[in-house]
Amino acid sequence: MRNITEITTDLEDSLKRLIDQIQEFTAENFNSKPSPEIWSGAEVCEHLYVLEYSVCKILTGETKENNRDPEQKIALMSQAMANFEQKVAAPDSMKPLGKARTQAEMIEKLQKVRQNLLEISQNPIYDLSLACTSAKHPYFGVLTRIEWIYMIVLHGNRHLQQMKGICAQVK
Repeated sequence: MRNITEITTDLEDSLKRLIDQIQEFTAENFNSKPSPEIWSGAEVCEHLYVLEYSVCKILTGETKENNRDPEQKIALMSQAMANFEQKVAAPDSMKPLGKARTQAEMIEKLQKVRQNLLEISQNPIYDLSLACTSAKHPYFGVLTRIEWIYMIVLHGNRHLQQMKGICAQVK
């Protein structure tokens, strides 16, 4: 299983790339939508925050012993998240509210939730190999703590690409 240094680096690098992209928007176009059915950069950030906040709750929730490789589903998730041909609708509970947000506000929220994720991943009371039972991923089913953490990294990377496209369209 990956060590805490790798996990920390992956979470921090993913966040840095997201922040760099958020800062590519202007204050005026951060809330602009390229079309009615496409989220704005601010809405993508809100979606990321809501999801990551929810995952923090899952990581600290009920778990059980796991009888498989705790990282087994990471490769599958990586492949699925890299497939931009396949669109996946966010569950209603993970959709943005559509309220105007500032870049500074969203950066602060993402930094705080990622700090929480880092603290959970580094805390020895949270065995990362255990399966989380308080929630199932809608596509990947029951995930271990380490898989949920990497789902965050991979999901962030997917939406980073989405934000790059949005930014180019609203400039």
